[in-house]
Amino acid sequence: MTPLFTTKTVYSEREYVAFTMTALRHNPDYWRNMGAGYLLLTACAIYGLVSGRAYLSVASILAVPLFAFLWKWALHRRIKRVYGTNRRLQDMESAFSLYEDRFEEVYPDGALTVSYGELYKIYETKTNVYLMLGAEQGSILVKESCSKELLTFLRKVKEQYGL
Repeated sequence: MTPLFTTKTVYSEREYVAFTMTALRHNPDYWRNMGAGYLLLTACAIYGLVSGRAYLSVASILAVPLFAFLWKWALHRRIKRVYGTNRRLQDMESAFSLYEDRFEEVYPDGALTVSYGELYKIYETKTNVYLMLGAEQGSILVKESCSKELLTFLRKVKEQYGL
């Protein structure tokens, strides 16, 4: 059977980091952990005001952007470390064939066939589309390598299957 669309993706470090960050942003644990950090800083600021230690309040408020920066920096560093330990994934080229009811991904060590109804979610960002097999596992389609018709098709699949 002839595919409706074909495209290729190179799993570069940049694409892997973007994919992982997108998956994390859709994970409630990510927001819960980040919220706990902000809550702790807020509690310190309130305690400083109530106890008359204004310096503690000021320090806590100034720590908010630092916390956000360090949170993102630490995540990126960890994700890059994971990517660096997986030699099979580094710059792996993957070929996609998309059909009416499924997609196939062929990579150097094998192939994957998934019907759209089996997908967990489809996430779309400015640069990529992620066909999620689970909360933290999926396939990357780089928009730059996709036709407008393919992107329209994927949006219809997302709507049709409630992804």
